[in-house]
Amino acid sequence: MITKKEAKHLLNKMRNDNRMFSLEFIKKDGTKRVMLARFNVTKGLTGKGQRYNPADYDLINVYDMNKNAYRSVPLNTLLWIRTKGKRYYVSAYYLFFLNFVLEW
Repeated sequence: MITKKEAKHLLNKMRNDNRMFSLEFIKKDGTKRVMLARFNVTKGLTGKGQRYNPADYDLINVYDMNKNAYRSVPLNTLLWIRTKGKRYYVSAYYLFFLNFVLEW
């Protein structure tokens, strides 16, 4: 298990690798989402930039390889990240979610 801070650091390191990776997180509506994603994709960019800073909202922007679109992933609900054949579980929210499911 890794902490949220370590997960953020791992994702920032992966930005430079330009590899595909998988991750799972909880969406705003409460459903789980597994995504095959990648950083540094320039397809469809207009050069205008974003209207907000994702870091202010604890988000990270990735390109969803299955949907062929950009997505914002909330770091506070990240369950796991898989890269280079290794899966890293993010401790804080994963333990909360697992406990919630077991009680339900």
